[in-house]
Amino acid sequence: MISRNCLSELADNLPNVLKYICEGNYLKPSELTFALEYLGGTEIKEFGPYLESVCLDTSMSPMVREGAYYGLYSVYGDDNSDYDFSKVLDSFKNSTSPGLQAIAKDD
Repeated sequence: MISRNCLSELADNLPNVLKYICEGNYLKPSELTFALEYLGGTEIKEFGPYLESVCLDTSMSPMVREGAYYGLYSVYGDDNSDYDFSKVLDSFKNSTSPGLQAIAKDD
């Protein structure tokens, strides 16, 4: 098990390594959730399409998709003029997950 602190350190110091780890099958869903959120916290816009793909991947657990959403939101910040969240939010509206539905409703 990898700690949240370790994931945060990777995001701060080796974000490309963290992305590689996220893309592989190395993390448990609970770890991947935080890793994706931290990955977005780097605010590296090149990570946006990957985070979006996780948000839209209905085979991923809702918890992981939620982490990817918060990461995606961090990449594009409060000024969402660079990104249209409608595709992701529409996907969340159609989810059976109350957590994802709540995100879609709040935004």
